[in-house]
Amino acid sequence: FATAVEAALPETGAVPDSFFLGLSCILLLGYTVFRVFGALRLPGAVGVMLAGCLLSPFAGPAIHVVLPSIQEVAFILLLCRAGCETNMADLNTSAVLLATLPLLVDLTGIGLWVHFAWGATVPQGL
Repeated sequence: FATAVEAALPETGAVPDSFFLGLSCILLLGYTVFRVFGALRLPGAVGVMLAGCLLSPFAGPAIHVVLPSIQEVAFILLLCRAGCETNMADLNTSAVLLATLPLLVDLTGIGLWVHFAWGATVPQGL
């Protein structure tokens, strides 16, 4: 994160304190809103997104520079959490079919397109 901020603010060469203050405010308010929404039996993720939308104009330019990195880390954590909550016993035949059928149709379409457009064999296209 520090290198992205330094690239955005080359004249200082140091990470400004406002960056850490803005980041800590966003994280603290996001956690608080997550807990409040959970107590109200509402999805906590909606509260976190709402807090991020409300606080983003006040976070400062340093946060906006590193925002893509923060979003990437959050997406990876979300995928890990969703993967850990998946129970193999809950997956029935229709769920597996609905998960794999679009992939198979896309791969077959791409393989046939490569076969007819570029003259490759179907196994090469797949």
